[in-house]
Amino acid sequence: MRWIERLGPAPSRHAFIGFTVGVILAAAIVKSFTFVPIIDNVNFVFHEAGHQILGFFGTTILLLGGGIGQMIFPVATTVHFLRRRQLLSAACCTLWGFESLRNTAIYVGDARAQVLPIIGTGHDWHQLLRRWGLLESDTHIAGFLTFTSWSGWIAMRALLESIEAAKSTKAQDIVTSLEKWKNTEGEFPFYFREWDH
Repeated sequence: MRWIERLGPAPSRHAFIGFTVGVILAAAIVKSFTFVPIIDNVNFVFHEAGHQILGFFGTTILLLGGGIGQMIFPVATTVHFLRRRQLLSAACCTLWGFESLRNTAIYVGDARAQVLPIIGTGHDWHQLLRRWGLLESDTHIAGFLTFTSWSGWIAMRALLESIEAAKSTKAQDIVTSLEKWKNTEGEFPFYFREWDH
């Protein structure tokens, strides 16, 4: 049995519609602001906790600890909900993780300019990228992280819509449904085809 087949039944139509509306609203809010007050305040707490918890393992891990702390909690809650077979809750936590990655991308992109307000003694990513000789690449790395973040949102949406359309979490049903999935929002529609698999 594949891991996705262990998730249990597909969410009800009403739950899925509510989730989709919530995701669209969340995406609009995230896209409109560089700092999303509720989510990013929570991310900030986990970011700072990561520094404190991992700071005992040396300076590099101390600096990385913020980003690690900020990502570990969305991942842990996603795993928790997957184990409980709560697909939509796991999806929300996964989207939280991708939003947190977008937030990290903003921080990485500020490594040279250092215009973001910083709490503490210095800019984590300025120090890390300078040590690694990558400071001049801060905006390129941030662009990659941003692309990864939004790609994750789109992939999660495609997966959930495919599960909902298939009315199943069986892998073959989802693949068949993904092959028919098409996103027409935005200027350029995109979709999966048989030759993509």
